Amino acid sequence: MWRTTEIPAVNLHSTATALARLYSLLPEILPPSLMTSLTTASYTGFDVVLNRDVSWTLGMQLEPDGSWGMGGIGGSCAFTDPTRNYSFAYVTHHLSDSHRVDHLVDTLNELL
Repeated sequence: MWRTTEIPAVNLHSTATALARLYSLLPEILPPSLMTSLTTASYTGFDVVLNRDVSWTLGMQLEPDGSWGMGGIGGSCAFTDPTRNYSFAYVTHHLSDSHRVDHLVDTLNELL
C-alpha cells in the first residue's frame, strides 16, 4: 500500500543514480521560466523544521554556494551544483540523520 499511494514530498522511490541524472537534466528539459523559479529564492529566513536559516525556491532549497535541490526524510538528498558542474544524490534504505551524506558532499567538494 505504501509504495502505491501517492504522498507528495514523502514517498518517492528511486535510485541515487536516477535522481542525480534527473537533476542534471532539469536545465535541459524545463522551460527557462520554470528553471528561474527553481533557482531563485522566494523565501529566506528561519525554518522551524530544519532549525536553521534557509532559502527556499518554488520547490527546492537554495544553498549559499548556488547549489539547489531537496533533502528527504531519513538523510536522503539530491541536488545540482552548477558552479562545480555536477549533480549528486544519496538515498537510504532506513531513516537516519544527514551526517553521512554531509560527509560525502564535503569530501566530494574538497576533491573537486
